[in-house]
Amino acid sequence: MRAGVAKVNITPPVGVELSGYVGRQQPSVGIHDELCGSALVLDDGHQRAAIVACDLVGLTKDSVERVRGLISQNTEIPGANVMVCCTHTHSGPATLRLRNCGKIDETWMSVLYRQLAGAVIWAEKNLKEVRASVGQGTVTVGINRRAASIKTKEAVVDSTLGVLKIEDFDENPVAALLNYPCHGVVLSHENRLVSADFPGAAVRFVERNLPGNPIILYTNGACGDINPYLQGNSFKQVERIGTIVGAEAVKIMASTEITPNLDLAVASRNIELPLQKMTKAQVEAQFQHYSHQYYSEGPDWLYINRRIYEAMEQWAKETIALLEAGILPNTVSTEVQVIRIGELYLVAVPGEAFCQIGLAIKERSPGRSFIIGYANDVVGYIPTEEAFEQGGYEVEEAYKYYSHLMLAPESAGILVETATNLVNSLKVK
Repeated sequence: MRAGVAKVNITPPVGVELSGYVGRQQPSVGIHDELCGSALVLDDGHQRAAIVACDLVGLTKDSVERVRGLISQNTEIPGANVMVCCTHTHSGPATLRLRNCGKIDETWMSVLYRQLAGAVIWAEKNLKEVRASVGQGTVTVGINRRAASIKTKEAVVDSTLGVLKIEDFDENPVAALLNYPCHGVVLSHENRLVSADFPGAAVRFVERNLPGNPIILYTNGACGDINPYLQGNSFKQVERIGTIVGAEAVKIMASTEITPNLDLAVASRNIELPLQKMTKAQVEAQFQHYSHQYYSEGPDWLYINRRIYEAMEQWAKETIALLEAGILPNTVSTEVQVIRIGELYLVAVPGEAFCQIGLAIKERSPGRSFIIGYANDVVGYIPTEEAFEQGGYEVEEAYKYYSHLMLAPESAGILVETATNLVNSLKVK
């Protein structure tokens, strides 16, 4: 196996609008820490694949195809063999449409695409013989946020930190891929400084504590219902959470097991996830609910309430217009992808899957699997079927920022089945 790595600075200019929170004052007013796009290119002598990890809230399918197109035009890596994933920091620039959660700077986005492709081009130029090892540990910085919001007893948390270590034959670290499921929301909506949040702090800790300046890729997991236990507006808390995750990663890397017979395999599948149906009357009724809750004509109209009301108004008007035109979709097209490295399966999930979904895929895998969220697309929250019965923000409200209709309950099962079938199609024989 040969591998090449590269890292580029994708920090946007001060003044771009940040994403992730509807209640945030815009635009950004400074930079606390840099955002990075890190690329790992792998070559087993038969084919090549690339993994690109970005300190961003997410990228749409169209954006990923732009990046893949640039990569395939300038390297020997097919676009289908490229995985583009995001850490889901809520203190990065607006890179996908979330109603009233930051306007996208299209000029900067065009630069971003070239930067991410450039990282892969650069990494491919630096291919060298390597060996890989895989390990995992436990980090308990994540909590199931629905335990408090809907008082469910099913507060499942996946606390597994997975690590893929790449080193040369002199045992010098070349790169590492970290995988941990937790929202990048230590910083609140009050923060207006660009930051990679705790994933960035974890990467910096690992870089400081490994010799040879290796490049660290941070990948998020199935974290749709998982938040860090510390939240607020404190960069000290960011460093604290990042240090806990980073320290465990360094510890894991000290005892990882070398993966024998390294080879590479890639598979992907386009799927149609069903959407729940809504009538015009239902849309109007829901908008009236938000109007009663958030609208005010007085001078005391809270900023966050106004922003929520405006977002819900946009959602209702757009959804009704599509309904009346007869073009409101009943499915959403997206992609599931798997890259196998030896006996490790990297499973790309297109959005905010609940941790139970990630655990289900892991349990059905023939080898060790890392579930990589916010990968190749973001279709919004992907709850379990049980969560639809319980309700809550992720089921009833979040989709109105992302799109027009909520995924149907059976979407989780389709995702698990598709991912499981792809993993098994690549099973080591």
